[in-house]
Amino acid sequence: MKYINCVNQKFAYGDYAMIVTYLICSDFSEEIIAYKYEVCTRNYTKGRRPIISATWNNLKLIKYTYNEQTALNLKEVE
Repeated sequence: MKYINCVNQKFAYGDYAMIVTYLICSDFSEEIIAYKYEVCTRNYTKGRRPIISATWNNLKLIKYTYNEQTALNLKEVE
């Protein structure tokens, strides 16, 4: 999540809505999936007058499988 904060400040000008994050792995434990929903969110404000409150949670967990016949398969974990 520190990397997302860094990208937000350096490239997205404080607007988390501009960021989509992908974490690609061969498998995710139930703890990681739960962690995504519990911890991987950011509350932020946009604008000045009026200030708009928003919540960012655009982290995608992507599970991959590979077999030589069909090559690489990607599937989003819900």
